[in-house]
Amino acid sequence: MGTIRGDNGRSWCILQVQVFGRTAEQWTGKDLVEDRTRCLRAGLHRMHDSFEACKKLPQVQRLSGYTRGHCGPDPKAEWRMRRALNWWKAHPLTADT
Repeated sequence: MGTIRGDNGRSWCILQVQVFGRTAEQWTGKDLVEDRTRCLRAGLHRMHDSFEACKKLPQVQRLSGYTRGHCGPDPKAEWRMRRALNWWKAHPLTADT
């Protein structure tokens, strides 16, 4: 397990989930690092929460709650959303997937 964390030590695992004590799922930061599934679930929950909290914003800005901690214009959120949307456009779901 690595010793370097993002956001001055507040963020954990590959999705950079900020943990202050425990997550809403009752996981510690160490739990997220030790179990990739927990990391992904916690990160996806935060993204879902961001989309819900920022639903009045354009779609490409709805990750701002996740990337900034509050809803509002954010180049990082927009870049991530545009990248994801472009990927889905290039790899559409089919009946086989």
